[in-house]
Amino acid sequence: MNTPHSATPILLIGHRGTGKTTLGPRLAEMLSESHAGAWSFVDLDAEIERVTGKTPAAIIAEDEATFRRIESEALRRLLNTSAPRTIIAPGAGCAMPRAQDLVVNPLFVWLWRDGWEDEAKAARARLRDAMSFEEEVRWMRETREPAWAAVAHLFVGISRARTPELAARMLADSIRWTFDARHSAIARRSWLVPASAAQLERAMRDAELLGLGGVEIRSDLCADFATQCEPGAAPLLASLRSASAEWLEEIAGRANTHSIDIDLEFLDDQRRAKTLERVAPRPLFLSAHPPGIGHPAADRLLAEAAQLRAEHPAWAPHIRLKYAPTPTSFAELRRCFEIATTLQRAGYPTTFLPQGARFAWTRPILSNPANGLALENASNYLPVGLRATRLPASSVPPTAAPSPMDLQDWLPHFARLNPTTTPNHTESFDGLIGDPVSGSVGDWWHTQAAIASGEPTRYLKIQLGRDDDDVALDEAFGLFEELGLRGLSVTAPLKRRMQRIVKDSADAPLNTLRRTQDGWVGRDTDEFGMLATLREIMKEEPFANASPDAPLTVSVIGRGGVSPAVLRAIDAAGWKLVEHASAREGWKLSASEPAAQRVHLVINAAGPRPGIADGAPGCDIWLDLHYNSVAQKPDCADAHWNGDVFFEAQAKAQRVFWRGSGE
Repeated sequence: MNTPHSATPILLIGHRGTGKTTLGPRLAEMLSESHAGAWSFVDLDAEIERVTGKTPAAIIAEDEATFRRIESEALRRLLNTSAPRTIIAPGAGCAMPRAQDLVVNPLFVWLWRDGWEDEAKAARARLRDAMSFEEEVRWMRETREPAWAAVAHLFVGISRARTPELAARMLADSIRWTFDARHSAIARRSWLVPASAAQLERAMRDAELLGLGGVEIRSDLCADFATQCEPGAAPLLASLRSASAEWLEEIAGRANTHSIDIDLEFLDDQRRAKTLERVAPRPLFLSAHPPGIGHPAADRLLAEAAQLRAEHPAWAPHIRLKYAPTPTSFAELRRCFEIATTLQRAGYPTTFLPQGARFAWTRPILSNPANGLALENASNYLPVGLRATRLPASSVPPTAAPSPMDLQDWLPHFARLNPTTTPNHTESFDGLIGDPVSGSVGDWWHTQAAIASGEPTRYLKIQLGRDDDDVALDEAFGLFEELGLRGLSVTAPLKRRMQRIVKDSADAPLNTLRRTQDGWVGRDTDEFGMLATLREIMKEEPFANASPDAPLTVSVIGRGGVSPAVLRAIDAAGWKLVEHASAREGWKLSASEPAAQRVHLVINAAGPRPGIADGAPGCDIWLDLHYNSVAQKPDCADAHWNGDVFFEAQAKAQRVFWRGSGE
């Protein structure tokens, strides 16, 4: 497989109604603008009709099994014979090709569009008359999604009311940043970790496709590696996690085994077996996974490293340390940072990997030498495939990655920022704090803004708030300062707690903070997002031609942290507020006052709540100020918007503030 990484075929997979044929041509145009050579788009159904002279529906009506055979053959032929830089959209029922049948290594992108079921029902009749539509949807999900999850590199969710243009931009950026991995120093130090021998073949292909450091083979997960996998081109990291000297020696004997990792618990077994005496020296990680927090694990790492240097002088220049504790609080995390710094100062290349989902955000910053503690991990680790928490619940296969960070989480850190400042730029870090944060696409908003502006900044998503008291908040901010974070975006439930961090601040929610020499300063940038949204809405009919003598009317539901900024923006834009309803109490005036029963705009500032539109006034546009779990357009509305415009404008305002302007 010698296809250039940025010319590898792309497969858009997903249910019917997810937008594959709508986004495919736009995606080809966008990728053509940013890569040498033009991309093309092929709709597999259209290709089948061109070759056979029959529509897929006509062939299915004759015999569905025949169509599926034709479909699979057509996809395999396209992949193996198409020109480079081809995007292919197969039908939802198309079987995924086997790797051994291909001469290329395609990138699989799974598209998921909220509400695809409704689109699918409207787009075409059911194929299985014996099933109800609900039964057919369940059948489609149960039979197709696990197959997509087994091959997908990216999972791109498309919110209700998101424009095709924005969806295509987000999709194109995800693919560009995937291709950027080959240019990333972090990616070149990253190892893919198969969860079982069943993922080994894919791990080898993915490491080659993405330009990663290689594949980590763990003895506890792939004990039968030797019989399950033919030697591949990808470098291997053989990690001993069980008492098996024979396993380590067999894998170390392979020509592509680049590195070895031995857990301290099994080091004495290797000494007795004299494994290192029979294996050629190469990078050797001594790793500790202590259940508790403290210096004993670090002291033992240093002691064992010193003993190995004395026992095996030829291995001495190759010794590295890996410290992988499981902190449960920010206080413990800060202590772990201190221990990792001690290890590095001892002169060994060190990898510090806090375990668990909560502190996974530290891995990108620890992989980047620009962090304030000057810690730079010697290695990094990614699961094979998509993390289980990213996938729709019914599609999670047994092999889904349990890791808190998958390839898609790393893309903003692989992306080439192209800074316009100096050739030897120093990157800085911004972040989002709140709980939950895993569903945020703030890393996309801010990474694409950094690229557009030439700013060398990276964005982290940090879980903090729901169960953290004030002491934990202080510990967290102390660590943020030590790590050198420049700015923070604050979301629920922390906005009203920022008065503790920002001294002399007004008693109002703050969603944007900047670190200064004198401490943290803050402001609320939600107003900028709301003003930008109102400006875009006023370009739509009937607002564009509205009489200046008749103010535009708006009703709002939700009195949480964002509502003060929403009200300020409404007033600044000259709109007339008709009702500000509480989400708990529901709409009141629209049921009793005729003037409140119809407005130009309704703003849902309460988030995705069931029944939020019950009793709502009629409106030209219903605006949901969020982009996750966006409900269907309410019956009371003529048109439906989500919060995309709001959050993009808010991100731009935050970056202005983080740069030190717009006080």
